[in-house]
Amino acid sequence: LDKTSQFVNETKSIRLIEAMKDNLDRLITPDKLMETIDKIRPHKAPGPDGLSPLYYKTFKEELTLILVIHYFIMTERKLPQSWLQATITMIHKENTDETNIKNYRPISLLNVDYKLFTNILAGKI
Repeated sequence: LDKTSQFVNETKSIRLIEAMKDNLDRLITPDKLMETIDKIRPHKAPGPDGLSPLYYKTFKEELTLILVIHYFIMTERKLPQSWLQATITMIHKENTDETNIKNYRPISLLNVDYKLFTNILAGKI
């Protein structure tokens, strides 16, 4: 068994206590979203929507309420279609032969609003 499968098998029977459930169910607050925006690195590549982390940092005040409402609406419905999309590109591994395809690795670029949301959820877990 690989390490991932072993971890999943060992942890799938763990039950959440009520306090943990309450924390996961708690709505995302504007303060938490602003704190998360502050933590993202501004010069990372944007996802398919083209909106970079720097955009979110620059317009944090204007976007926070919109995103909090967006995240709240999602709790009642399914995930936005844009969160199911990624731009996949290849990145050359440093100090290797650029003409050899083995020296490239794929990277999936995801939208920043999705990254912010998952970052907040990961913090709750």
